[in-house]
Amino acid sequence: MEPRSDPDRQIEDARASLVEHIGELGRRFKVARARLDISAQIAARPLLAVGAALALGALLGLRGGSRREREPGEGGLGSAVMAGLAALAVRAAKELAMRGATEAARHWWEQHQQASASEARTSYDPHMEPFLRH
Repeated sequence: MEPRSDPDRQIEDARASLVEHIGELGRRFKVARARLDISAQIAARPLLAVGAALALGALLGLRGGSRREREPGEGGLGSAVMAGLAALAVRAAKELAMRGATEAARHWWEQHQQASASEARTSYDPHMEPFLRH
């Protein structure tokens, strides 16, 4: 077996360095994706998300509120970006509202079921059976 030459060692060192940098980029990407997770951000700050959606909707409503007709294609890239952001904000607000409504309904249902079960147990009186048969 022949000893490794200097260029071979340099290639191996460069490869190891590249693998290390790719690993670091992967870790940074995971952190950035977690920070940009819209659903998690909305769940963490629901009132802020609803307020942002409301403000964005009002801004778009005021901006697009002119009475003159627009020519096709006049809106441009800025309008498309704003419309996309507005759609995302409305969708996020809708998802948040539906999640909250679902949780509230589930909580109400569980309480209602527990109350019904305990009411049925406490309202039964065996002495009333002969009266109820007539």
